[in-house]
Amino acid sequence: KSPNRPLNVRVMSNNYVYVRAPPPLIWVPAIVIRRDVSNDSINDSNNVKTVVEFQSNSANEDSPYYEGKQMTIEHNNYPSNQLPLQNINATTSNPLILNDLISLPYLNEPSILTNLSLRHKEEKPYTMCGEIVLAFNPYKRLPIYTEEVQSACNSKYIFNPSSTSSPPPPPPS
Repeated sequence: KSPNRPLNVRVMSNNYVYVRAPPPLIWVPAIVIRRDVSNDSINDSNNVKTVVEFQSNSANEDSPYYEGKQMTIEHNNYPSNQLPLQNINATTSNPLILNDLISLPYLNEPSILTNLSLRHKEEKPYTMCGEIVLAFNPYKRLPIYTEEVQSACNSKYIFNPSSTSSPPPPPPS
């Protein structure tokens, strides 16, 4: 666990969150307008409700359907009765797009899916998850492999079976 990663964050007004939506979207970004404090009880966290306004989602073209609409969300439909928080760049208010998922401040399912989707749209097929490399097929040729890189990989890993070193890292993003 990252020492900088908040664990149980209470959702407040103006927090950027994700809300479950019907397929094919699954998760839609939203901003918290207010919490329904009449149902907010320390003893009964299943009654917590939050009013959110949906935002546009650059990771999914279908999200404008939701944009600008408000909805009351019941927390009992979410893990630990918490709405997943978005990873937002504080200066631009845009989603953070990082090359290592471990570096995401809020590591949750919608944040991971959004990060991978945005990197795919930027034609960055390689994303790290700690020491693991996730590779997504871009379904087209990308100019990230020069003849020089291909030749180095061929000579070191393909035509040299006695090599015991690890494979090369992905190209920089």
